[in-house]
Amino acid sequence: ANHRGARRTAGLVDLALLVQHPDFRWDVFSQRSTRWRLRPSAFKALQTLSRRFGTKVPESVLKGIEPTPWERLVRHLIG
Repeated sequence: ANHRGARRTAGLVDLALLVQHPDFRWDVFSQRSTRWRLRPSAFKALQTLSRRFGTKVPESVLKGIEPTPWERLVRHLIG
């Protein structure tokens, strides 16, 4: 369990660094999250970045990738 937590934290730190890069494209992130069916995971990751690290995430991005009620239910049921 400790290794999984460490990997998750390392992944969040990597994402935090990535989204702070001046050339980061929020629009591309949103489009690919949707295309690759990763919106719920991307949404949770960005929310976590904002809460844990104070990373600035545009509200429009969060609204654009916010999971539907169905996606929330599925995520809740499968973990």
